[in-house]
Amino acid sequence: MMLDMLATKPLGAGVLCFKGATAAAAAGSVSLTRGLSRLSSWPSLDSQPQFKGSTSLPSLESETQLRRNHSMVFTRGLKIIAKHGHQASEMKKIKGIDVFVDETTDTIYTKNTFPHEELTMQEMGSITVTHRVPRTLRDRYALWLVRMLRFGFDICTGYRHPKPKHAGAESSVIKQEDYKMTPEKWISRFIFLESIAGVPGMVGAFIRHLHSLRLLRRDKAWIETLCDEAYNERMHLLTFIEIGKPSFITRAFLYAAQGVFVNMFFLSYLITPKTCHRFVGYLEEEAVMTYSQCLKDIDEGLLDDLKDIQVPDIALAYWNMEPSATFKDLILYIRADESKHREVNHTLANLKQKQDRNPYAFVADDSKPQPSNGFENYKPRGWEREEIAKINEKEG
Repeated sequence: MMLDMLATKPLGAGVLCFKGATAAAAAGSVSLTRGLSRLSSWPSLDSQPQFKGSTSLPSLESETQLRRNHSMVFTRGLKIIAKHGHQASEMKKIKGIDVFVDETTDTIYTKNTFPHEELTMQEMGSITVTHRVPRTLRDRYALWLVRMLRFGFDICTGYRHPKPKHAGAESSVIKQEDYKMTPEKWISRFIFLESIAGVPGMVGAFIRHLHSLRLLRRDKAWIETLCDEAYNERMHLLTFIEIGKPSFITRAFLYAAQGVFVNMFFLSYLITPKTCHRFVGYLEEEAVMTYSQCLKDIDEGLLDDLKDIQVPDIALAYWNMEPSATFKDLILYIRADESKHREVNHTLANLKQKQDRNPYAFVADDSKPQPSNGFENYKPRGWEREEIAKINEKEG
């Protein structure tokens, strides 16, 4: 099986749930009023943000300084602890099984419960930033929540895309260096992001598991896909903590964020799982954008400190990577995972939650292309319900 999915949140009571999470994410940064005003002009996921007319540059400069101040608190104390190329572990055979052994800690990395799908460099290199246009009020609500959460998280981690200059203000436009992400900022962001990303899949699987037991009926393979998704996100986290050691402040943020997010997501999934899956689909769109920006920084030589580090053994074993794999290869694999989560969650959000089977667990014998765990029939915006063969077991 491959990576798969997560879940998201609801309407009605869910609004109150995730407003609490949003407030927690943005606390101590800027007022909610200012955040909402900025969101009204949030850039499209398919393009870089543009200045319009006589946009006030001083406010952007002050916001840049604000992001800098908060990111210094969030990333302070993080240490890059990854091994370098000459320290790479060797593959050994134990009882006929290929494993990586860390001689310093005597740690053995074995086969995974959820084996990862084999990916090619061509498939991973073809991943692009895409966006599913909201079609319903439910979709718009999910997208709004994602952008609110990202706005607060970006301020806390000092993350922001460089903005192009606009005509007539070249001398006063903020320079690209003002937005530069250091290796410590990137790793801190990844650790925080992946610690939260592993929540929806496990929460959704837990709720569906209880439904199956209580209602005495099959789940139609949704549970396995959700568990696989959560497992995959946790492997991302375990990989990054082998590269950077988070500070006490980052850990404190994680405790608080997980406590709020788990409870809010749990309540939301009980009310409207369809909205939760759409939310995660949009969340994964943002993740693909973030990892794509990191790859761009690597290609431009902005992350030389990470260029020659040894990919952690746990990652080599999980993704079946070559021992000579680079940090860029690792990010390519993780971005591919996030892009698959994006497809799966958007697809599941299009289904009838109580009666449709999971199309990624069973591929029907059909003359038309169907969803798969790989990238052979990949649709980044998700599959529509009418495109899936015999989606309901009562059909055909």
